[in-house]
Amino acid sequence: MSTREETKEEAPPEEPMPSTLADIPIHPMIQKALDRHRQDLPELLKTHRYQWVAYHGDQRLEFGRTKHKLYRKYLDRGLPREELLVLGVEPGMFDDELPASEPEEPMPSTLADIPIHPMIQKALDRHRRDLPELLKTHRYQWVAYHGDQRLEFGRTKHKLYRKYLDRGLPRAELLVLGVEPGMFDDDELDPSEWADI
Repeated sequence: MSTREETKEEAPPEEPMPSTLADIPIHPMIQKALDRHRQDLPELLKTHRYQWVAYHGDQRLEFGRTKHKLYRKYLDRGLPREELLVLGVEPGMFDDELPASEPEEPMPSTLADIPIHPMIQKALDRHRRDLPELLKTHRYQWVAYHGDQRLEFGRTKHKLYRKYLDRGLPRAELLVLGVEPGMFDDDELDPSEWADI
């Protein structure tokens, strides 16, 4: 037997690649964080809805307004990334675990089937109405709306969102849109263009 053949036989067998996401092992500290969040979510929804919460294993560290700031804070303090988890406090997080007795609502089949919050619809309607005049006075700027109330113009979308979210306006009622030609040419604004801060 050659040396080459001996090496092949002595090599440990290769582990198969996971075939699905469910086959990938979860770090124990992350699993503890998920379990704690699942357990506490009903109570958190009453007290911290739509905030973020940081966990180190089953230890809840802190609530915050942004996921990024919580990650930065605790990573900068030396917590290992694979042991830190920041999750949103929002309804429906664990809906895939609904009891069989509860009927499941059908998922929207297209973007057009997703209901738009009434305050967002009012903002869209106001912007559509005012756009011809705004193009003359504020072209290529951003404008913030709370319902049909125009709040302010600005140079960046992010700063307008931050300013009014920090003042306590609910994210679901605040919309920042660009003042640019052709926005409503197809008479339909794609929410994916304004949904992300």
